[in-house]
Amino acid sequence: MSLLSLLHYRPFLASRCLKIPAVAASSWQSQDVRSTFIEFFQNEGHQFVPSSSVLPKKGAGTYFTNAGMNQFKPLFLGEIEPSRWSPPVTRAVNSQKCIRVGGKHNDLEDVGNDLTHHTFFEMLGNWSFGDYFKVEACKMAHHLLTDRYKLPLDRLYFTYFAGDRDHGLEADLEVRDIWMSLGVPSDHILPFGVSDNFWEMGPTGPCGPCTEIHYDHRGQGYVGSEVNADNPEVVEIWNLVFMQYNRQEDHTLRPLPSVHVDTGMGLERMTAVLCGTRDNYNTDLFQPLFEVIRKTCSCVEYQSSASDLDVAYRTLADHARMITVSISDGLLPSGQDLGHKLRGIVHRCIRLCQGQFHTEPRVLLPRLVSKVVETLGGAFPELVKTEEKVRDIVRATIELHEQASQLAAKTFRKFLNKLGSRREIRGEELLLLESGHFGSPMSVDTVIDLAGQAGLTVDISGYNTLVEQRQLAVSSERVLLPPDPAQSLVVELSARHIPATEDEFKYCYSSRAGQYDFTEMMQASSPCRIVGLSSQGQTTEVMERDCSGEIILDRTCFYAEAGGQASDSGFLESETGQFSVTEVQNRQGLVVHYGHVSQGYLQNGQSVTPSIAPLKREGCMRNHTATHLLNTALTSVSPSSQQQGSNVSPYKFSFDFLSLGAFGSEQVSQVEESVREMIQKSCSVSRHVMSLQEAASLPNVTMLQNEEYPEQVSVIRIQSPDGSEVFSSELCGGTHVTDTVDLQEFCILQSGTKAQNVKRITAVTGSPARQAHLTGQGLASLCQLLQLLVDNDEQAAGQLTETSMKIQEVLVSVSKWRQELESLLQLDHSDRSGARDMWTQTLGDLDKTEKVLSSLYPQLIPAQITSPDKPLLMKEIVSTINKCRQLDLVPKTQRDRAAECTHSLTHKVTEVVNTRNSRILQRLIDQRLSQSDSVDQRVVCVEHELDLSARQMVKLLSQRSDNMPVLCVGQEVSGGSRTVVLCLPLSLWQPLGKEEISKIIPQKGSQKSSVGKAAKTTKRAEVYTFSVSADTPTHVLCDTLHAVLKPR
Repeated sequence: MSLLSLLHYRPFLASRCLKIPAVAASSWQSQDVRSTFIEFFQNEGHQFVPSSSVLPKKGAGTYFTNAGMNQFKPLFLGEIEPSRWSPPVTRAVNSQKCIRVGGKHNDLEDVGNDLTHHTFFEMLGNWSFGDYFKVEACKMAHHLLTDRYKLPLDRLYFTYFAGDRDHGLEADLEVRDIWMSLGVPSDHILPFGVSDNFWEMGPTGPCGPCTEIHYDHRGQGYVGSEVNADNPEVVEIWNLVFMQYNRQEDHTLRPLPSVHVDTGMGLERMTAVLCGTRDNYNTDLFQPLFEVIRKTCSCVEYQSSASDLDVAYRTLADHARMITVSISDGLLPSGQDLGHKLRGIVHRCIRLCQGQFHTEPRVLLPRLVSKVVETLGGAFPELVKTEEKVRDIVRATIELHEQASQLAAKTFRKFLNKLGSRREIRGEELLLLESGHFGSPMSVDTVIDLAGQAGLTVDISGYNTLVEQRQLAVSSERVLLPPDPAQSLVVELSARHIPATEDEFKYCYSSRAGQYDFTEMMQASSPCRIVGLSSQGQTTEVMERDCSGEIILDRTCFYAEAGGQASDSGFLESETGQFSVTEVQNRQGLVVHYGHVSQGYLQNGQSVTPSIAPLKREGCMRNHTATHLLNTALTSVSPSSQQQGSNVSPYKFSFDFLSLGAFGSEQVSQVEESVREMIQKSCSVSRHVMSLQEAASLPNVTMLQNEEYPEQVSVIRIQSPDGSEVFSSELCGGTHVTDTVDLQEFCILQSGTKAQNVKRITAVTGSPARQAHLTGQGLASLCQLLQLLVDNDEQAAGQLTETSMKIQEVLVSVSKWRQELESLLQLDHSDRSGARDMWTQTLGDLDKTEKVLSSLYPQLIPAQITSPDKPLLMKEIVSTINKCRQLDLVPKTQRDRAAECTHSLTHKVTEVVNTRNSRILQRLIDQRLSQSDSVDQRVVCVEHELDLSARQMVKLLSQRSDNMPVLCVGQEVSGGSRTVVLCLPLSLWQPLGKEEISKIIPQKGSQKSSVGKAAKTTKRAEVYTFSVSADTPTHVLCDTLHAVLKPR
């Protein structure tokens, strides 16, 4: 199969071969092109600003960073003054990492099929924020190109905006005249319209004319007519945008109060120009990658042609750069959003390795990653730091793809059987295959590959239409969220320019020997003044008793919900009343306290004294610090892991993370032990406030990839007591303990999958963690005891005593902890609402634990080891283990081991119990038969409460050789019925027909019993089973049977 069929696209290519004629040799290297640009503008007073991530910040869209100006949008939009940028900047220069896959600028389908398009590229740029404008920008551009890069002026063409009458825009003659004043021939200065020379950020916002600089590769005469004509011989190398207007909602243009310059030059294209080649791939940015491919695959050298092999060279090298940079910046292949795009590109590379280069992807792709790091690491040091992580993730993705491909092939074979003789896969069928309707989900590319192998066509157009329709339907559905009751209050205060609430007091607490004092915090924020009240969605001046509402203060020590951490609760007290705070949120800088008036009334303008619920705050502090320790431990155990979010409550917390590798009991145990070790080391936890840029430059600092951070951030650092080792350094605005030892204990309760490649851990700290580990020890002891009992090991007696003591220890701990909680609730009135909310679930978990273990505890006596009822003890232990597995406060690792225990031993225990019950039933039947010798009785009826199934009773009765019919009536089962088994000796009695059987089964009211049939027939007897209503008397069954039995 050809490469182009593998890639499923073929954009236009010149019909002739793209072989490039020989050009003059050049000594330009890409790093020289980059450094020359940056150093030139630094000498012109520009500040170097490092490249931002290729991943968008939270709330900044769902596309990759695709231009150098993205990180400066707040400056262009006027959201931040240049003087408030950190550090202040009016002139900037950088080389921005960019990816164009998806969205308005999507170069994916062109990559490889021509010589100039890329998914990943570098954008060299210089900016002015209200400083210089057109004259200086053009002068510097002209000087750099002709003096530093030494490009001949006769090969350069300059465009300017020709104006647009429909939009009321005049021609930018100023730029034309500037170029002429710099010595550019007038016939090399060309006017173009809106589509080419007027740049807009979006439907609204800053915009303005631009001037483009084009380069003529041939240099064989005037080519003005070929500028902007899609001729690969005449290419754009630089675009200078002059933002001087602001597009309004009504599409009109207004002058900006300050004008800006934004320029962009593609490094790959400029390097090719300076090297005298039309092929961007014929430079040191790609040639080292081609050499890795050639040596690994033993194929011919790259020829700059349109052959399938050269298309494969270009595509694989380009994609290797995109994969390396995006994973280094924190993206993981997944099934959603940008991760889905990344995964698709990795899969495309796998197919190229296997299909065109006939080599193992897990060998070639990691080598390409290392070569990308080697070529780009000098400009982007983060690539060097993350090289091994990127290689690991690529390997893991390849393994997952192989597993998915095997499942996909199996699913596709199933689908082919349903397809019949039709030779086309319709659009709706492709959607179903993609969603997993026929089995394992598969990507569209995989379906197309398999279809091609099977000689089928695929209706891609129909599929795309259906996807668009679905997206339109989803976007048209309005999600109605409940309105924020404080909205009117926030709007009114914002309109009055009320300053943001001062809430830094929330960090003003201290600790001593593990005891936290929030007095200073509450005193520092007092007195607080009410600046606004609202109730039932309307602003008000007074709130009366029992009235629910919202209060905004000028200052507060309450923590507003943020960063996944639950808000504080507590009280606000004035001289006239008390307000119970149940929730706190930050709305546009104004901290809103939600709750109700519990005493008296509150009035706007009053001073209030804040009082937070300390137990709730401490619980959140412990658990939030634990998330940082957990993140550190996860990184060491699973290097590819990446935090996705957390939910911190005072009782427990959940932590979501991306991970491509396995995360089973072994990994859970390693992570848990790592966190417990850091707790025991008594590491210091400190908070450091600094600028965002300063924080980002710290070594090994952790930042959420899509989080929108303020200009000033807090860095939470966790380090060894002597400061010699830093375990965690993470941007975080939450509240934390001051020493890890204050977490007391840590336990992972659950670990599972939330979404594709996204795992979730649920964990606890403090007393809940201690209780969980103690219960886990009891559960482990029960499993060990069960194994010894099943094996009839002589050590079982000693283990039973040990298990009994461990269960007693758990029950004592439960009782003691419950009393402590009740005392805390009674003693601390200010914390009552917060603590009661916090510990409600805890008390419920304690009750469940006590109920499960207290029922077994009295049976754990040595005499049971030798008792005939030992099988019942074993059965009860199995039941208790299964119930313990359902408890919340049990370690995940012990829960899994208990599951393995019951899985391997339940069958053996069931056999032992069945043997015991069968023997008892045999004795009961023998006793009744011996009694029947002295009375006139034609049927022996045995009623029992033994745990025996119908199958087991049939087996037992069919093996007997009695001369009398035996009727066994079992215990009541679910559904209110009982199982009845009749054994009829054929030597003396005739088999029962349908008529006789129907007479035996009583039909009473709405509860109808099921008519039985012969369950087993031997030479000696025929055995029947029935299901009768539980309230059917046994003597009625026996009497009826007497009447229908017929002797031979």
